[in-house]
Amino acid sequence: MNSKIKLLKTFFIIIRPLNALITFLVIATAIILSGASILNWQIILLPSLIGAIVASAGMIINDIFDQEIDKINRPERVLPSKLISEKTAYKWYFILNGIALIMTLNLPVYSQTVVYMALFLIYFYSAHLKKSFLFGNLNVAGLTGLAFIFGGSITGNYSDVLLPALFAFLINFAREVVKDFEDMEGDLKENAKTFPIKFGKLATQILVTLILLLLIYSTNPILKNIEYIYFVSALIYLPIAISLFYLWKDCSKNELHKVSTILKYTMLAGLIIIFSL
Repeated sequence: MNSKIKLLKTFFIIIRPLNALITFLVIATAIILSGASILNWQIILLPSLIGAIVASAGMIINDIFDQEIDKINRPERVLPSKLISEKTAYKWYFILNGIALIMTLNLPVYSQTVVYMALFLIYFYSAHLKKSFLFGNLNVAGLTGLAFIFGGSITGNYSDVLLPALFAFLINFAREVVKDFEDMEGDLKENAKTFPIKFGKLATQILVTLILLLLIYSTNPILKNIEYIYFVSALIYLPIAISLFYLWKDCSKNELHKVSTILKYTMLAGLIIIFSL
């Protein structure tokens, strides 16, 4: 029994439940923003669960391809620390994707296409793009924006999800570049060609700053509702300012991890504000 509990605990560690929850909430938010009634939970629940399962499988395949780098950057993770075998990780990956694909059969054709596209992009990113020059960063950011398009495809209304899709794309693009900055030590040993390795510290700081300034500009439509200025300032602009402070402070691994964490929760805050408009 103890071994089964340990295996179950390891499963939840590798799928990153918080990331799955965020994906679930993003898709649920997108479906509601695109016109579904919050009371019509059947329309909201199934696509959101599919997204969360696909995201969980994505965490697994990402860790499988990241094993060598994680031995340096994150040795405490499940695969580098030998808590499970690669074979077990692959088994979990295929089971989760299989469940998601079966559930997808109940969705509209356009929504099914988005799921197939997401599965391909997640695998292709993990296997080929993760440590490439910006393409991997754009892929992950695009997948986050795609979650909103997926939500819009459920109701057939895409116009109301374009702003949150852009917001999610930009903040995740910045976060992915910061994570590459944080992981430079391990990436160098694996001959990765990320933006921070290719162009260095100053160029990376400038790029992240420009992305975050563009993110601030993208929130202008929210400010048309004057009552939201204080919420936007406290929940979006202030965290971004703090992120920029840590980014330019000394670029230590610890400071960069703070930036990454702040940006993750800023995305959640931004989505809450957009949802309440």
